[in-house]
Amino acid sequence: MLICLFTPPAFAEASKVNLQLKWHHQFQFAGYYAAQAKGFYKDAGLDVNIIEGGPGKPALDAVLNGSVQYGISDADVLMAHMHGKPVVAMAAIFQHSPFIIISREDSNIHRLADLMGKSVMMKHDLSAVQFDAMMLKAGLDPTSVRFVTHTGQLDDLINRKVDAMAAYATNEPYRLRARGVEPAIISTIDYDVDFYGDTLFTSRREIETHPERADAFLKATLRGWRYAFDNPEEIANLILQLPGVKQSGATQESLLAEAKSMRPLVMPDIVDMGHMNTERWSHIAQLLVRLKLAPDSYEPRKFIYHYATTPNTLNTRWIAFGVAATLLCVMLVILWNVQMRRQVRMRTEALHAEIARREQTEAYLKISSRMARVGSWVLSLPEKTLYWSEEVLDIHECPPEFAPTLDSALAFYPEEWRSRIVQALEECLQKGDSFDEELPILTCKDKLLWIRIIGQAVYDLHGNITRIEGAIQDISAQKVAESRIQHLAFYDSLTSLPNRQLFIDRLEHTLAYSARTSKSGAVLFIDLDNFKTLNDTMGHDLGDMLLQQVAMRIAGCLRESDTVARFGGDEFVVLLHELSGNHQEAAAQARLVSEKILISFAHPFQFSGYEHHTSASIGVTLFDQQPTTVDEILKRADLAMYQSKAAGRNVIRFFDPEMQALIADRVEMEEDLRNGLRNDEFFLCYQPQVDNQGRLLGAEALLRWRNPKRGMIPPSTFIPLAEDSGLIVSVGNWVMYAACKQLVLWAQQPLTSSLTLAVNVSAKQLRQMDFVDQIVEVLNVTGANPKRLKLELTESLMVNNIEDVIAKMTELKNIGVGFSIDDFGIGYSSLSYLKLLPLDQLKIDQSFVRDVLTDPNDAVIARTIIALGKSLNLQVIAEGVETLSQREFLDNYGCDAYQGYLFSKPVPADEFERDVVQTFEHF
Repeated sequence: MLICLFTPPAFAEASKVNLQLKWHHQFQFAGYYAAQAKGFYKDAGLDVNIIEGGPGKPALDAVLNGSVQYGISDADVLMAHMHGKPVVAMAAIFQHSPFIIISREDSNIHRLADLMGKSVMMKHDLSAVQFDAMMLKAGLDPTSVRFVTHTGQLDDLINRKVDAMAAYATNEPYRLRARGVEPAIISTIDYDVDFYGDTLFTSRREIETHPERADAFLKATLRGWRYAFDNPEEIANLILQLPGVKQSGATQESLLAEAKSMRPLVMPDIVDMGHMNTERWSHIAQLLVRLKLAPDSYEPRKFIYHYATTPNTLNTRWIAFGVAATLLCVMLVILWNVQMRRQVRMRTEALHAEIARREQTEAYLKISSRMARVGSWVLSLPEKTLYWSEEVLDIHECPPEFAPTLDSALAFYPEEWRSRIVQALEECLQKGDSFDEELPILTCKDKLLWIRIIGQAVYDLHGNITRIEGAIQDISAQKVAESRIQHLAFYDSLTSLPNRQLFIDRLEHTLAYSARTSKSGAVLFIDLDNFKTLNDTMGHDLGDMLLQQVAMRIAGCLRESDTVARFGGDEFVVLLHELSGNHQEAAAQARLVSEKILISFAHPFQFSGYEHHTSASIGVTLFDQQPTTVDEILKRADLAMYQSKAAGRNVIRFFDPEMQALIADRVEMEEDLRNGLRNDEFFLCYQPQVDNQGRLLGAEALLRWRNPKRGMIPPSTFIPLAEDSGLIVSVGNWVMYAACKQLVLWAQQPLTSSLTLAVNVSAKQLRQMDFVDQIVEVLNVTGANPKRLKLELTESLMVNNIEDVIAKMTELKNIGVGFSIDDFGIGYSSLSYLKLLPLDQLKIDQSFVRDVLTDPNDAVIARTIIALGKSLNLQVIAEGVETLSQREFLDNYGCDAYQGYLFSKPVPADEFERDVVQTFEHF
């Protein structure tokens, strides 16, 4: 019998368990597939059935009803536990939440505040909870956002049916880029909301009834996850074999991209796989309480799973049971004899323990009161006898023998504040009103402190007030902190000048004053000249010292009623108050102050043995009783300052309305450019490229813009605007996608299948970190042949970071993409770098071709470029060829190809295929 009791049980077959995922098969669940496929579950004595999740199949319900033993979910497991559900979190796979809000980059949604009044596609699950938490942290009202039920369709965002949508950082951004749309991402981490993601959980029943199985399942699972991240290609191929995965459009590339984006969220190289932290779960719980989604006073003690502490818990339980049974018999005999004595002793000990506990509690309260600087007071009626606790005496810095009276207590309050506490006491005595006041006092040692005094009436059985009791707390440190916060909110921490917020407040008051009194005012926008040079060469410490001295010099040039503020960086703004009501006189006054400031800058600035000279550019705008806005005034002063920069620096410029009109038109055109991208106003034209035998080689794709209001806008107008505004990256991505789609269409027709297509690439595009990935994505999504694509780069790209340029070109060259140097001869190409570039072609700029027959210098340059191309084994093409004479001249010196109006102007795709291609078949 004893042998049977202590022999561990043997399992005849593997224990069968069910695991339900929270969504369809994808790399997000790679660790479970790896544990199953590599036999980790089998080694642990488990036969695991993995059930695919999806809409209407919550894993939480399945675990609670017992149909599955284990499930994958998010922080809704914590919400369930907080509402009394018997669930246990075993491992958090995602250490950072993959939840994001995604929008189109061209929609200008980069912060939560940008979503106000916009439509957001949202699921009615933990996504909505995390979004509400982000809004709470940002101090925004979620009801200001228009929510739309989540359809799961990325097309709704691409086609602008919604402005933004809830998404997963692991796959949706990749899918959006693959469709030619650059995403903008708002992450939970940016707003200090970071839930665990993909939490493996089970039921309390499973833990209690099958502890060994739970241990084995968790260890095998985590082993599977480690294997999946060490061997992503193998697991990606395994996932592709699962039912429905290929049909969903997944590829090995998309699964590996998902694995790559998961790594910084799972952090397998930094923390233990599945790591969970009690404090972090508590923080998440507190956030759910603040959102009123869970009850207060929650501690996740039984929520987090802990490994079994012994290798065979079942045997241990049998042993413990046997020992306990034996001890119980012995104890019954002993207790029978000593029962009465034991009861007396226990009652005596309990009484002593209660006395000690109360004494200890009282001691702790005294310590807490001293640390918090808070004490109690009582005013007894009708004698008006006043009692102060030791802590209150300490706050007032009174000796222990001091016996306060009502009059002596009131004397501690300065005369100008005393009436408030007197009134509060009278209303409490007469009406029973409680009070809570913050007041200054002068202590017995004449030290000024701030206190918070609270009082309330106490009644007898007949409803009469018998006393007033309350508390007094020293809040001096809090007042100092509030003052510091106030200073930080309205003043610049480096120079102690007013900041932008305080300056705008004062400007609003000055505008109102000018409207009432017909007085004028002025705003001076001051920007230091070449400040960045000092920062870069001498360091930011010296730069900060210069800013501090500049602030003092500007302030020394102003009246006491004027204001100088620092807006950030090296920008200072001055508000001149109460100038003359005559416009010319006011302008003269503003100019006088501005010149005074420039003169003060003429003296060198001294920094611990280092002498620095600097100047400033000042823009001035005047305002009077005519209606205007703060933003308009600041914009005018800013424009005037940039005009002074353009005039040579160290000068003063007043606002010019004509300049504002030009800027306003530029701003409007920039907005039209953004709308043009959204409304498909752009299209491509194609200009043929011909070899020296008259055969059609291909074409160059040239962007055109037809605006509904402005008509056709020349590229020379909108391309520089796109460069300056940063839109050139989005424009370039659109051109690349459209050009590759055209290549695919040409590949389907015999006459055009061999044509190449040249696409211009801007410097900003090439400098993007993921430039190569973007080109590869477009090629993969469209199916275009990379050997038919030629990227045209300008010589200016060769000036900076040439190693990065060569690396990116080489990577694309390896998959077949060709390269050409556009407008060759007008830049600063280094021949030593030129020979290192993986080029196919040099393009002679049209400025040399235009006068090649009349200007000997242009002719020499053209011949030199052709000879250089031959020596480097590169094809040479001339652009801007308009006459047969130009072509014959270039042909005589060995030019390989031509492009220009001699052959055709740039035309749309249908005209190119109908007329140009047919023409060159018979050239």
